Amino acid sequence: MPPCYSANLTAAGFLVEANDMLMFPPNRSMAGDERGHRALFGVTPEATADIWKLCYPYLERGTRPVHLLWALLTMKVYSTEDVMCRMVHADRKTFRKWAWSTIHAMRLACPRIVSFAFFSCLSYLSIFQLTSSSFRVQIRFNDRLFTGVFGNGDRTCKMTIDGTDCPVYEVDQFPINRRWYSHKFHSAGVRYEVGVCIQTGRICWINGPFMCGEWPDINIFRVGLKHRLLPGEMVVADKGYRGDSRTRTPAHRVSETDTRAMKGALTRHETINKRIKQFSCLTQKFRHPLRKHKDCFMAAALATQVMFDREHPAYRVAY
Repeated sequence: MPPCYSANLTAAGFLVEANDMLMFPPNRSMAGDERGHRALFGVTPEATADIWKLCYPYLERGTRPVHLLWALLTMKVYSTEDVMCRMVHADRKTFRKWAWSTIHAMRLACPRIVSFAFFSCLSYLSIFQLTSSSFRVQIRFNDRLFTGVFGNGDRTCKMTIDGTDCPVYEVDQFPINRRWYSHKFHSAGVRYEVGVCIQTGRICWINGPFMCGEWPDINIFRVGLKHRLLPGEMVVADKGYRGDSRTRTPAHRVSETDTRAMKGALTRHETINKRIKQFSCLTQKFRHPLRKHKDCFMAAALATQVMFDREHPAYRVAY
């Protein structure tokens, strides 16, 4: 735990840290420039302070507030290490150590905000070189039970789910392994399943990563989330989830009104996926070891959820 800094830092303090880190002239500081801060770090100064407070128990000794800015900058910009070191005026070894340790701390803090699960098999573990720390998670997705403004606690469907793919470099070059193939990129990728509460728009489930070519959406659902639903509970999903009794897709139309409401919920889900993937580390081909990809995705989910709670919530849908 950092010994010299409080867990309750302010947004103004992070603006000062950003100015000093980027060496802006005093007459061109980022003070009050929320747009510039979000462009560089993906979140507002207030959300940055909230993330620091959430991550504080998991930070390595010696971590400073500027290291959180390094982590967010890495995720948002995801340029080469040489470019990033020039931007923050640090050497490669120092930048690499503190940026990635802080991203990992954000991932460890994620269960306090986002509930998620991780399914794997022995071959999958060997590919991703995961350690026992990968399983220190909580299955806590009761946020889906909140009724919200338009809520009805008796609804059978309480959440929407969808898979989202992230590009990675080919794991096996010769021959190319089609187990990693994503039809969205026509190249290798990893897939995550994201669940969102219909009534509140909060992220309440994340499962992954999985190899895109080997794990279609419906199979990911069947090995994970399906076994954690309440008796009689269903989820709203797109046509990739057809064929299971616990999913409700647009093919199960009851009326035009119901179909429009379902499509509205699924459209809102796509916007949430897009907000998670505003961080370039999830949209560019991942250049780092694959075991770090989950850290980046969970840290991005944490930052997105904090932004939802702080000042930019997902829009409401009536379903």
